[in-house]
Parts: sequence; structure tokens; C-alpha cells
Amino acid sequence: HIVSFFMGFAVVWISPGDVAYRTMQNSRALKLLVDMGGGLYKMRKVIFAVEAATTLRAGLPFAALVAVLAVDGTTLTRRAALWVEAHIDLGRRRRRCPTKLRPSSPSLSRAICDAGGRGA
Repeated sequence: HIVSFFMGFAVVWISPGDVAYRTMQNSRALKLLVDMGGGLYKMRKVIFAVEAATTLRAGLPFAALVAVLAVDGTTLTRRAALWVEAHIDLGRRRRRCPTKLRPSSPSLSRAICDAGGRGA
């Protein structure tokens, strides 16, 4: 498995003028092959979730939760973290910037209120 990874990595890295990348981008057969590989990888994760639920003698809801977290957990976690970060940052900006200086545009608000919260 590791050898095939490094061989593929070397082909893409060494190919002059990104020939391998352009070929993968334009070839329907290679797109199908890459998508099938991604599908098999996700199916392996779902099988893991079902086996974990079976081992714990849990039901279908637990298996579905583990499957969603295993297949798309990093994307969901990243989106949740960005949402929390944006709302915490928005609250901090509102506390630092007085209401009379707070413009309606978020980018203008950042420019005015980021300099110490006093309206630079």
C-alpha cells in the first residue's frame, strides 16, 4: 500500500509540466478510477461503523451516527468550528467597537474596530 502511494506520488511530482495532473483532469477513465477509489474508501469507513455498532450491541441510530462521523466527520467538525469561531469573533467585535462606530458592512467594521476597539 505504501509503495503504491509513493509510486503515484512520484509520478505526479516528477512529471514535467504537470502532465499527470492534466491527464487525470481530462481523462474520464481516470476520473472514474479515482472516484471509485474514494467510494471504496468511504464504504470501508461505513463497514467499520457497522462493525463498531455490532460489537457494542448498539442499534441502527448509533451505527448511522458513527458512519456519518467516520465518512464526513472532519468536514462537519471543520464547519462547526468555523461557525463557533465566527460567532465568538462577532461577539468580541461588538464588545470592542461602540455602537455609534459600528458600520453596517462587516469588512468596514473590521477595519475600524480592529485597531484596539477605539475606532482607529
